[in-house]
Amino acid sequence: MISVFHNLKELEGPRPPTISFTLSPSHYIYANTLRRLCITAVENVAFAADIREDGSTSDVKVLENSTPMTNEMLAHRIGLLPIIVTKPMDWDADKYEFVLDVTNESDTTKDVTASDIKVFEKVGEELVQRPSNLFFQPHPVTKQTSLIAVLKPLLPGGNPEKLHFTAKATRGTGRENARWIPTGQCAYSNTLDKHPTNPKVGYNSEHAPQKAVFESWLDRVKKIKVGEAGLEKEPEKLKSLIKEFETLEINRCYLKDTNGEPYSFDFTVETAGVLHPSYIVARACENGIAMCEKYAGESLPIDVVVQPASGRISGWDFIFQKQDYTLGNCIQNWLDENLIGKGEITFAAPDVIPLRDELIFRIGCEDGSEATARRALTAAMNGCVQMFRTWYNEWVNLALKKQATQQVSAKAATGKLKIIRRPTLKQ
Repeated sequence: MISVFHNLKELEGPRPPTISFTLSPSHYIYANTLRRLCITAVENVAFAADIREDGSTSDVKVLENSTPMTNEMLAHRIGLLPIIVTKPMDWDADKYEFVLDVTNESDTTKDVTASDIKVFEKVGEELVQRPSNLFFQPHPVTKQTSLIAVLKPLLPGGNPEKLHFTAKATRGTGRENARWIPTGQCAYSNTLDKHPTNPKVGYNSEHAPQKAVFESWLDRVKKIKVGEAGLEKEPEKLKSLIKEFETLEINRCYLKDTNGEPYSFDFTVETAGVLHPSYIVARACENGIAMCEKYAGESLPIDVVVQPASGRISGWDFIFQKQDYTLGNCIQNWLDENLIGKGEITFAAPDVIPLRDELIFRIGCEDGSEATARRALTAAMNGCVQMFRTWYNEWVNLALKKQATQQVSAKAATGKLKIIRRPTLKQ
């Protein structure tokens, strides 16, 4: 079976670990589902700083703060600090305590950074201090840890500025709050239908798609009629036009299937500084399995409400708690590709109501039967589970193969691709 993952590369340069790869063949809905899972479903560790009803913050307790920031603003800023925990699923939130206590008694300003935080581990009944750089490491470009605040210098007759807080780090996901998002960038674009160009004649005539887009752009934007302008006699002008075309307009020329839809997608995934991108993609696939598998059985969980569809459509609404378009668009696309228009199912669409953490998924049935709608939903969930299982196995195999290649080609590359190896999931 041909894998859907190709061209895995680790991008070089002074930047956090970043990978690129191609997802093909697939549907853009599934590509967007993978992107959303990478951003919002992968577990990470951070300081929760939600404001409670009494005005206090959950896991950040500000004891003293003479900076211009309010305690709530300061706590939110602390909550965005990246904490180096490479195995978030094994994290014990009650085992560590984070303390910062800094006073500026000098005549110059003082930057308070994450490296000033002291970390204590609970060992039995004692608190043992651990090196701060195990949890807060300098950025590869700036060579500094994150800035928390700036304390003003001590003025004659005044009191020194001070910042003192304690915090607890907990595990969460980006869907709960942005502080747990593991990626600095997770994006994809349609794979370009590329072909070499001949500066003397423009795009090679045998590569019709790109040539057609180029000529259409010349006519529509530059008001240049190909054949009448004599561009082949002005190679420098033609070269300049091609360069301008390739900055943006060329993106309209991408690989398409027989229906004219894109089927190949180029991903770039950059870590926020903690989890390696290869692990993020693998874990996103695992969480995609768990997301759909929860509803793939013959009976739905008790928190799923099933009711007749409102309006004139003959069908049923399934209301899922704590779900959104990540699940909704995925199963809608599966139904559209496999069941709609083939007899029983006439309609499928997700809807999310603002301020409600729930997904309404509507399935239209030819016979209006609840059993028909349930069968369709179960089939879609199982189909998506199978897809994510396949993706996970293929991704792990590709990543491990890439890692082995790096280790053989250069010993210096050993350990660059840090992916947690798990047993292959059964199909």
